[in-house]
Amino acid sequence: MSHFLIPSDSPEAQAFYERHLPVAEAWIDELEASDDPFVASAAHAVFCLLSSFVFAEDPTFDWLAFDLHDFLFRDLAEGGTVGMDGPVPVFFDHLVEAIRRFTSAGAIDRPLGAQLVAEMTDAREDFERFYDPCTDDDELLAIERRRSTRPPMMSV
Repeated sequence: MSHFLIPSDSPEAQAFYERHLPVAEAWIDELEASDDPFVASAAHAVFCLLSSFVFAEDPTFDWLAFDLHDFLFRDLAEGGTVGMDGPVPVFFDHLVEAIRRFTSAGAIDRPLGAQLVAEMTDAREDFERFYDPCTDDDELLAIERRRSTRPPMMSV
């Protein structure tokens, strides 16, 4: 039984998901077998990555079109589900692990996967602050301006 139901309305989308879903399924099965308490967080991280807005907007379904910073600080913020299935740092670790696993399996080219992991590692502190409910609006806006390539969502 699949852990993921991701729509695929085009041949490019179908091919993209078919490259990634076996890797994701194997990882989630591994977490379930080890009774990991945050399996839902890992599954949600995979879902967020594979259903990122960039892939909906770019018909090529290519990781080269993936803007990591817009994903972390815009797409996920718009979705409003960061930390839904566990602590924010755990969700962040799951995002990183999913990218590592996709890279190891060849679904993401190795140099690009290494670059994405390095960029994520660099963004970790900002990510945790951005999704901390105690972070004030001024700091949120500063993080968004520093990290996102699109104009800020917030108007502070």
